Amino acid sequence: MLFNSHIFMLLFLPLLLAGWYFLNWKKKFQLAQGYLIGMSLWFYAYANLQYLWLLLFSCLIGWLLSCLPEKIFSEKGKKVLTGVGCVFHLGLLGYFKYSNFFLENLNTVFHTDFPMLQILLPVGISFYTFQQLAYLIDRCRGDAPRDSFFDYLTFMGLFSAAAAGTDSASFRVYGAVKGAGKAQVSCRAVLGRNPVFRVRSRQKSAAGGYAGKGGQLWIQQCFDAGQHFGTASGGRVSDGAVL
Repeated sequence: MLFNSHIFMLLFLPLLLAGWYFLNWKKKFQLAQGYLIGMSLWFYAYANLQYLWLLLFSCLIGWLLSCLPEKIFSEKGKKVLTGVGCVFHLGLLGYFKYSNFFLENLNTVFHTDFPMLQILLPVGISFYTFQQLAYLIDRCRGDAPRDSFFDYLTFMGLFSAAAAGTDSASFRVYGAVKGAGKAQVSCRAVLGRNPVFRVRSRQKSAAGGYAGKGGQLWIQQCFDAGQHFGTASGGRVSDGAVL
């Protein structure tokens, strides 16, 4: 499901926003969070239903690993745990994203004839791989709180992360979906922190599609200049205006 497709703009996004704000207005905060997770899983399943299970499996193992640091008291043990997490997450990423790259190079260098694997790259795998690694590392360092699987999946599987890139501090959105004022804060944290809901992303993608390479560079420079201006003037411009 592309962010500029009709099904996303005319069906998915209106349903997401309507359901999210309605449930928060009714103070059904847990249900609203579950609704957000469900819509995100629909987004991933639309591309390939089989890889939805990969996302859930990766998040489940990642969350289980993140629950262990409190039970490990030695620094060596925590380093081993971090290593296990790296092997698991990077192993999945390497298989799905780089298997054919290595096979092709092996065939070229050693004149072998290994067949290429028929693998479709899962949507957002780079994001949720490195995001989970960043969270696990911070957990082992004692810099991040332990969270429920519900909260963990809320952000690790958030649909707009497929185009967000990795932000190693973004997991702190969890704090925004807990405690008092949950409806107001979580809307800003979950929706406002992701570029699909920002005017900047829509403007850049729409303008860049017609401008060509030179035009895209100029557009990027304009947005960078605007971001610098907003920061210098005392405001905090993380990625443009928030919808």
